[in-house]
Amino acid sequence: MQAESALCWLRAWPRRGYHISAVAGESAASRTRIETLLPGVHVDKPTAVAKACDLLLLTVPDDSLDNVVRMLTAAGALRTGQYVIHTSGRHGLAVLGPPSPSAHMGSLCIRR
Repeated sequence: MQAESALCWLRAWPRRGYHISAVAGESAASRTRIETLLPGVHVDKPTAVAKACDLLLLTVPDDSLDNVVRMLTAAGALRTGQYVIHTSGRHGLAVLGPPSPSAHMGSLCIRR
């Protein structure tokens, strides 16, 4: 439900002047939600999306967040100056890795 809530929230961004450059979805259900809620937005692999964006929203299930962060870090997808925010209600900032003066990290809990 957390990813669907985030997609609904993102639908308002273009109306406010923000451009959504790409989203990632691994499962068929995720891709269907993306196509339904964000028609026309480019869908790509998580590492490609992370490498290309300035603001990365990680809206994966709580149990997957640590693994996703490790995978993106190992792939070199998280970079200096990038904003990385997760929407997990279970995790704080520590899951995103050690603090860095050049990183902008945050946590946001989206409730319906």
